[in-house]
Amino acid sequence: MNETYLDYRHDRYQGAAWPMIASGLWLRVGFVGASAVLIAVLRAFDGDVSLPATLLTVFAGTAVAAVSWRMGWQALIRADATEPAPTPATDTARPAYALGALQHD
Repeated sequence: MNETYLDYRHDRYQGAAWPMIASGLWLRVGFVGASAVLIAVLRAFDGDVSLPATLLTVFAGTAVAAVSWRMGWQALIRADATEPAPTPATDTARPAYALGALQHD
């Protein structure tokens, strides 16, 4: 079996963990901003709130969504930058066959 599959070292990917967590948090904040825009528009159609409050909520929610999704994208770019280089293939690498039924030497 390929040694690369057996030699998985978790510490190689530890640097990418925090940017991935930050990306997830920023994407959730963006979802909250987009939800605020939708709620404001729906309440405006019902006539529950005034026009200035609706416009303020729509602009604020749009700004929050745009900025947070941009920050989430930047965090993903940082996570890609901290990912280690792929392990080069060795001459002993070969595909793993089901239950060792087909052995190639």
